Amino acid sequence: MADDPVLLDRAAACYVEAGEPAEAARCYHDAGSYRRAADLYSQVGLYREAADAYARARMHDFAIWHLAHYVGDVAGARALESTGQPPGDPRQLRWRLAVARCDIADHRSDSGPLGVLADACRYLERPLAHHDPYVESWAAAIATAMRREDQVALLYAAGVRGHYDGAAERWAAWSRDTLHCELILPVAEPGPAKTPAY
Repeated sequence: MADDPVLLDRAAACYVEAGEPAEAARCYHDAGSYRRAADLYSQVGLYREAADAYARARMHDFAIWHLAHYVGDVAGARALESTGQPPGDPRQLRWRLAVARCDIADHRSDSGPLGVLADACRYLERPLAHHDPYVESWAAAIATAMRREDQVALLYAAGVRGHYDGAAERWAAWSRDTLHCELILPVAEPGPAKTPAY
């Protein structure tokens, strides 16, 4: 079975059904289904294994994020930076957020990460048919690591303006947990009809 990806995929599905995601991830990894393996490893907190699988799946932005944010291996994350992302790639903002997380961990100047957070706000306030779900969460994690609650607030406000699903609820939960009070965001004006993201 060790060399048969089909059997390994079936075994992985059985492990998922049995509630053993780490074993399922191992099978998916051995079968070459690296994205599935990485997602499962991440769900169970095996972040280094997740980073390795994301890198094998050529999802280097996710690999860098996991190494810098969860594992604290900034040197390993920086080593993956050389893979780069081509200009115009839709993952470019995610890539920049992952690198900004490295900058914060390295205690570099806040100016670069603040610029990326400003771009994330501009992205979130655009009314899109589908927002990248990682932009908001990664940007908020960066702002939190910087101890910049003002930046977290700006991100959630941008999401509300862009009609980003669940942004108002995340704002309310964050303000209760972090500020210990519930601040009310102004109700967003109805926006134009959402257009597909290309």
